[in-house]
Amino acid sequence: RSSDSLALYLGEEPAWFIQARFRLSLSRFHLSMAPPSSRPSPLPVANGRLVILYASQTGNAMDVAERVGREAKRGGCPDVDLLSMDSFNPSCLPGEGFVVFVVSTMGQGDPPDSMKSFWKYLLQKHLGSQWLEGLQYAVFGLGDSGYQKYNFPAKKLDQRLSDLGAKQIINKGLGDDQHPAGYEGALDPWLQPLWQSLNETNTSILPRIIDIVNPNMDILGDANVEVIYYGAPQDANISDSMGLIGRARSMSPALKFHNDGEPQYMLAFPNKESVIACWIRQGSLPRPLPSIPLVLIGPGTGCAPFRAFVEERTAQAAVEPTTPVLFFFGCRNQDSDFLYKNFWLNHAQNHGVLSAEKGGGFFVAFSRDQHQKIYVQDKIKEQSERVMNILCSNKAVIYVVGCSTKMPADVTAALEEVICQESGNSKENVSEWLKTMKKAGNFIIEAWS
Repeated sequence: RSSDSLALYLGEEPAWFIQARFRLSLSRFHLSMAPPSSRPSPLPVANGRLVILYASQTGNAMDVAERVGREAKRGGCPDVDLLSMDSFNPSCLPGEGFVVFVVSTMGQGDPPDSMKSFWKYLLQKHLGSQWLEGLQYAVFGLGDSGYQKYNFPAKKLDQRLSDLGAKQIINKGLGDDQHPAGYEGALDPWLQPLWQSLNETNTSILPRIIDIVNPNMDILGDANVEVIYYGAPQDANISDSMGLIGRARSMSPALKFHNDGEPQYMLAFPNKESVIACWIRQGSLPRPLPSIPLVLIGPGTGCAPFRAFVEERTAQAAVEPTTPVLFFFGCRNQDSDFLYKNFWLNHAQNHGVLSAEKGGGFFVAFSRDQHQKIYVQDKIKEQSERVMNILCSNKAVIYVVGCSTKMPADVTAALEEVICQESGNSKENVSEWLKTMKKAGNFIIEAWS
């Protein structure tokens, strides 16, 4: 068929849904529906073929890769293949002519899950310095310059490809969350030279490059993806469609809440014969033992894994002794995005896991509900004594999960200030102590850009 549809409903009684209509006749993108472990057979090299490989954790790198693909198609590229790195066999790289890599950054300079097997393959010692001598490539990374290991996956990939004999089409581009325009502040000025360099290298790749540089909106045709909103309730803010789509991709769907603050969700399809392939990936956060005191810091959708932590500790507490849990949560407004509100409040009272009676605590920062913004790091400072008491107990672990823009650095600074204040140690000593905790796996940051 020339088009297929997929609808995403949110709500136990679906209040509204997003329908994304993929016009397959307008795009040759290979959208893999197989589990990441599957490997496609080697693809033949074609004149004018461009492969775009992305490694994405939350969708941003995929968005960039899709934009690269759209612009290539607009420029008349006869053969565009868009693939996640875990759906591409790295042994096929020597058979490719032109590849664009788009790579995001996880945590403290770690590669996304979908890149790990690919990267491990490239590090094999038997691959010589001429293994990729026929390949021409470009790398664009997404990261946050607030971190010491800024865009490490992209930088290391760029260097490794060069070491294996591949030739740069253009210098690597590094998107920065700290830029006023986000990663697009680096992407926009990187793309134009990319297309120009590609065209100079092989004119068959972009026979209509003028349509990229100066697009004629009258001949672009229909969009590859169309987003339609159905039956949205009066109080749903759907003016920012990109914001809604971005939030839908997150671990904890947060587009529309019921009265109890629980984001109910399900998938629905146009007909009963629709099929979707799915699989479960093992999470990257280590599970804490019941004997380990916890300081959990998870603003926004960063709270999702902590719900599992609290539920598990509640079950453990019924059969064995457990240790205290402090949880710091933050969001913009109490009425609009207080994720899992009733769940947290229930566990923060009546001797629940997060209750003061159990030595724990639940602290919320609503950043936009008052004139002066309040964030999780402010709540940490307010509870400095309780935080210090937890950290001084046996083998306490700190978990920080959420957006990588500024939050992890601000939270780390707040923890340093609290420990300095409560212990009387110097900032240098406290900083070294926290670094030691990270190395020991007792200070864990899971952040995404």
